[in-house]
Amino acid sequence: MKFTYELVLTSDAEPGTGLGGEIVNYYVPRDARNRPILRATHLKGLLREVFQDLASQSGWEEGAVNNSFGSPGWGPELRKEKGPPGEGLGQEAAFTLSNAVAVLSKANMDQTLLISRTAVEDYGVAVETSLRTTEAVAAGTKFEGEVIVHPGPGAAKVELAVRLALLALPAVGGGRTRGAGRCVVNLADEKRTFKDLLAQLEAQLHAPYVQTASKAAQAISGKSVWRRIIFRAQSPVCCPVGPQTGNVITSGFTIPASAVQGALLHRLNAIKSELASACFESASFRAWPLLPCEYQGASEPLPIPYHVSITHHQAKIISADIPARDAFQDEAIEDLRTLPDRTPLKGSDGVLLRYPDGAVKLWRSKTMPRELSAHAVPGEENLFSVEAMAPLVFSGWLACPQEAVEELERSLRQDPNVHLGKTRSVRGSGELQLNAVNEKTDILESQAGDQVLAIAQSPLQLLENVDPNESCDDELERLAKQWAKESDIPPPDVLWAACGLRFGWNRHGKGQEATPGRQGRLRAQRVVLPGAVLKWKQGVDPSKLRAALLKGLGKGRELGFGALAIHPGKATAPFEKPPTRYQIPNGSPEAVRKGMSFFEACCAGGPSPSQIFALQQRFDCKDKRGALEYLAGQAQRSVPRIQAAWKPLLKDNAKESDFYRYLSAAKEEDAALALRVWADRLLTQRALEAQDNNRTEE
Repeated sequence: MKFTYELVLTSDAEPGTGLGGEIVNYYVPRDARNRPILRATHLKGLLREVFQDLASQSGWEEGAVNNSFGSPGWGPELRKEKGPPGEGLGQEAAFTLSNAVAVLSKANMDQTLLISRTAVEDYGVAVETSLRTTEAVAAGTKFEGEVIVHPGPGAAKVELAVRLALLALPAVGGGRTRGAGRCVVNLADEKRTFKDLLAQLEAQLHAPYVQTASKAAQAISGKSVWRRIIFRAQSPVCCPVGPQTGNVITSGFTIPASAVQGALLHRLNAIKSELASACFESASFRAWPLLPCEYQGASEPLPIPYHVSITHHQAKIISADIPARDAFQDEAIEDLRTLPDRTPLKGSDGVLLRYPDGAVKLWRSKTMPRELSAHAVPGEENLFSVEAMAPLVFSGWLACPQEAVEELERSLRQDPNVHLGKTRSVRGSGELQLNAVNEKTDILESQAGDQVLAIAQSPLQLLENVDPNESCDDELERLAKQWAKESDIPPPDVLWAACGLRFGWNRHGKGQEATPGRQGRLRAQRVVLPGAVLKWKQGVDPSKLRAALLKGLGKGRELGFGALAIHPGKATAPFEKPPTRYQIPNGSPEAVRKGMSFFEACCAGGPSPSQIFALQQRFDCKDKRGALEYLAGQAQRSVPRIQAAWKPLLKDNAKESDFYRYLSAAKEEDAALALRVWADRLLTQRALEAQDNNRTEE
């Protein structure tokens, strides 16, 4: 169940990111395409607060809030107050909220302004070092977002609760008590009034609960059907690789196989719980991790991604005769000594992209777009930041019993919305589809020649009986020989591996790997890390190899371990396709020159940046009449210092000055640009002067 909303600012908003620089102290949050946004985390907190007030006034129980908006968990420090930590896992929200994205047009590509403030002493003198400049979103800006209500018996109540909270939302961003961020929310295709929605929710909250009877277990066939998963993320995705020890939560670039199979089984459980249980226990079910393969909005056909790291390398060859070029080598395929002497090899942790024409490109992890956001709850010492993957197109494999595939495909055609990763109520939303594949070519196709190479796509769980004298390669060799024997294929001839630890987590905190009292965390597992390579110098029977890939290498299928894929061959070029960005227009060169002339006419003795931005804001909002009235009013203010600030430009008669005449005759966008250039130049000058003063004091 999905619906969209439009949020219109009626006053300047200061959403903030928690990040800033020397000149601008607080930046407006933006997405990977440079568009101003309102973070879903911020909006969800405001909506919960609004609905909490509404529930208190209406006399509803706390469950009415938690069942829709979720509840936080608690740790060992609150054991006495709230109970054992294992019970404090919290409650997941019953809906997913996207970031609200500013609606930009060619006529107005940037809707932000700078506001400068300073603290003032009792005698009207500015407090030293108190100047703060904040980037704000101008009044009149429209944001669009969407809400996805999770299917379930209480979905109708959740939808009504979220609609009511959105319509009652008074303001967004910081400074709300000072009038900043006032807004009006409009719901698409909503004809009911606030009173009607409130009455419907009141009736549903008091309706009796009807429990459905459980069904018997279902038997499924052993036939496995292969599908390619395409996940088009519509919000940032956060899937941390390991435990986070600091206050920065960093996402890996893969969506783990455990998260993928969990989402699919959850969808299947809502349709037929007995089928979901049978599918989970079936050896014919395996999900592969989802890897980035394209930027958001890309159309099919899409390249097939493969996780590489250990054996694949990239080098920059520089010669006096030819331009610098990228070279790629894979020591599992060829000898690294084929490169020129003294050519530095760089690691290439990332994905290989195999295109329909056979070309293979490398998309390095460090060039994948990410989004950084800062978060905190007022009054609590819990400031932290999240580095998540920007919305991309992800792809992976799925092998599943035919009965389950048919149900999943039918359900995804009706509702393709899926949520993956951490904090799924505000991140990880997108649309998922299952595409048919040619098992004989798509799964096993490679450009590596006669030899066969398999790459680990998810961690490989190592055996328990560890010999301290064994290397990681030796441990993988022992594990691979056992797997090859059980799969009736020859053991690999050469292996490359790196070992590490992986930690799991689940909401119920149960299972043989669970750690009691640790909020659902599973104990650490020794694994071979993704990117390990197994090489057969001679061919392997395709049907047996495909069955071995389905079986997986090692144990832990239910945890997402053991997934392998056939190496597509070394890359021939880097993946270079920057995302489409909304650029701030350069505007008229004459407007830029005018802005510089205003600065030169006033230098440091003119109006402050905040005064200039106050005038520019009115032109930004297409209010030329209001801007000119504001300017004329500044010249007539009774405060001498304000009159003196504008005097170099307005002279003795404001309306007869060249400055006033230019602003009244110029286009609104040109006048706004000239004023912005002036203010930016003034801020830069002040920053340089401050640096010079600091050097002098030192």
